[in-house]
Amino acid sequence: NTSPPGPTDTPVPPTDTPVPPTATSTPAFAISSIAQGPALAGGSGFTMTVNGNSFASGAVVQWNQSNRTTTFVNSTTLTTPITVNDIASAGTANITVVNPSGAVSNTLTYSIGSTLKVNDNTDAVDANAGNGVCETATVGKCSLRAAIQEANAVTGAQTITFDVNGSFPLTVTGSGEDAA
Repeated sequence: NTSPPGPTDTPVPPTDTPVPPTATSTPAFAISSIAQGPALAGGSGFTMTVNGNSFASGAVVQWNQSNRTTTFVNSTTLTTPITVNDIASAGTANITVVNPSGAVSNTLTYSIGSTLKVNDNTDAVDANAGNGVCETATVGKCSLRAAIQEANAVTGAQTITFDVNGSFPLTVTGSGEDAA
């Protein structure tokens, strides 16, 4: 017994290949930069701008692990006031951001520099370069050479000011600008 001929169900291949959905990625939660350059110790307070990625509304900037009043600008920008007391002394501060979820960002180090005041126009060397104090062998005296040596020996921004008039002779007796 033979079956009557009938329609044949032949599968038809699709004409369009489905495209999988594109995965979207959120940039990693992190601080990328601090807009302000180093502050000078004893300077005026200012508003710090912290730039990064994936900041959430309610995120908090921390200064040395201390929460600061924070303004959420958008997911890449936060601002916080930095007070005169925060920058009273030369050194560094660790800046982090904590999102409301409790996630903590990477840490950026913010430098607080010092002001070195030249009050002696001799060519005396710094008595202890790197200790944060510009002082020659004569207590209370800071020459231009001593100020340059101190500024080169410490990290952070250093400003050299002058509290004496006249010329400042500098004699290089060794090799390099830091030679004593």
